[in-house]
Amino acid sequence: QFAKSTGAETLFMVPVIVDETRELWNEYSTTPGALDWYKTGLEMEGLPVPQNESYYIPQPLEQSFVEEEDDYTHYLPLWQTYPTPRSVDSINRNLVEFYTINRLLHHLVETGEPALSKLFVPCLDQVCPPESFYGPILPSTDDNGDHGTQPHIMLMQPITQNFDDHAHEYGKDEKHHEERHVDQENNPVVAIIVGIFQFDAYLQNVLHEGANGVEAVVKNSCGDIATYLLNGPEAVLVDGLQDTHSTEYERYKQVVEFEPFPWHEGEDDESDVNCHYEIEVYPTTV
Repeated sequence: QFAKSTGAETLFMVPVIVDETRELWNEYSTTPGALDWYKTGLEMEGLPVPQNESYYIPQPLEQSFVEEEDDYTHYLPLWQTYPTPRSVDSINRNLVEFYTINRLLHHLVETGEPALSKLFVPCLDQVCPPESFYGPILPSTDDNGDHGTQPHIMLMQPITQNFDDHAHEYGKDEKHHEERHVDQENNPVVAIIVGIFQFDAYLQNVLHEGANGVEAVVKNSCGDIATYLLNGPEAVLVDGLQDTHSTEYERYKQVVEFEPFPWHEGEDDESDVNCHYEIEVYPTTV
């Protein structure tokens, strides 16, 4: 119900694993019964439920050689998901290998603050470019190949060991912005809840039927741009990830900002920790 009410395509929880706990995680995650949640999900969604118990043993989490900020070595094995993945092949895949997540990992683990990702397009192959994300866990890529070309956004919420949002240390960064740090010894981040949204979900059903020809240009502080044409309740991506709006009605531009997330400014757009979004709205002659 939460996924449906928020428009999320997919929700999943990933534990935060480090080198010292990787073997313990593998022992747990490959034990018979560890994937009972997966079997239950198949049953609840009316999908075929394999009877061979060996089917429910995922691949172990392999040692990571992905470079992280400050020489961190973290693992984010894909675990409990909604909707249920169509195959266990996705389970235990280390999501740190995807740039979309990797670029925010240090921020998530160190501050315990939520993060909003860059725009990304899901990859439908087993081997994906790092700036993309593993599409087969998204239900839309099963049902409609067009969704594999649509910009998506990822919202990540860290969970600390004690579920205590107040157990943080505060300081000032070099630009005198307030910084929040997780108490790594007593209340570390132990998991991250992730919601993935197809971005046009934010633009659908904004206009009533018959109100056509409104252009919406989505921009963020991380350098991403996408243009949508709004015709009534529908929102259609126009010509890929670029600004294609007509300049004829520039003077009528209206800007809608997303609620800002905690932000630590980088040296350039690519190093901004959280991506701040705004939508520029223009009329057309359509």
